[in-house]
Amino acid sequence: MPLFGAHMSISGGLEYSIKRIKQVKGEALQFFSKNQRQWKIPKFTSKEIELFLNEYTKWGNYPLIIHTSYLLNLASPDKDLYQKSIQNLIAEFKIATLLNVSYIVTHPGSHRGKGIKLGISLLANAIIEAFEKVPEFKGILLVENTCGAGNLLGGNLEEFALLKEKLLDIKIGFCLDTAHLFGFGYDFRTSLTYQKLKQKIKNYLDLSNVKLWHLNDSLCDLGSKKDKHFHIGQGTIGLKAFSFIVQDKDFQNLPMIIETPKDKTLSSDKKNLQTLKQLAKQVRSK
Repeated sequence: MPLFGAHMSISGGLEYSIKRIKQVKGEALQFFSKNQRQWKIPKFTSKEIELFLNEYTKWGNYPLIIHTSYLLNLASPDKDLYQKSIQNLIAEFKIATLLNVSYIVTHPGSHRGKGIKLGISLLANAIIEAFEKVPEFKGILLVENTCGAGNLLGGNLEEFALLKEKLLDIKIGFCLDTAHLFGFGYDFRTSLTYQKLKQKIKNYLDLSNVKLWHLNDSLCDLGSKKDKHFHIGQGTIGLKAFSFIVQDKDFQNLPMIIETPKDKTLSSDKKNLQTLKQLAKQVRSK
């Protein structure tokens, strides 16, 4: 069965993200290592790191995932923004190393009208530089698909094949977000359309390179190029589509993270995770 988890806040301290995922009985945790709307890079004390790692040990050997700031644009033709983005990615590599984080998820960025080829080239060079600057990072960088709005890279999965070609000596993986796939125009609500999508994933990414799923329903229409997450089975994607993913033998044992709307008690997270677990068990009981 997949390892179902959620994105959690570090409000109160890094270790509170783990306390929150334990509260909803999650088996994978994604978090921002800093305020995702600010460029400032945090400097964690040894005590903060110790508290986090102690809480992690008590939770279990489950996957930890850092999501980079939304401010990063690793495909930007603007030199200042591009360098700022690379330095933030390098900082995340260092933080992930300190916290024993297995995966870092980043959006591919926007070429800002300068073309997909240039954007992919800039993204690849940024990734190469980050790995060169932080050789001690032993985790995997996961590039996440987008809904393809405006000049965003990564809506069309074919673009990831271009990225792979430029990173032959560097091992990266991919994170697939269901709301983003749907927003771009990939329908997977029937068995037939799901198999068509899976074939594209196989052709352009390679199934073995998919290391993480973001499972989010959507309030937006198919192909709208919009991204608004909603509770599992309650949006325009619907429950059946998620059953195809969580029951797929090629994606078993992968972490699958929800980024759905939260409430103060985290009851919605509990419900969404329970829904996904029930879907996954349906095929196992046959």
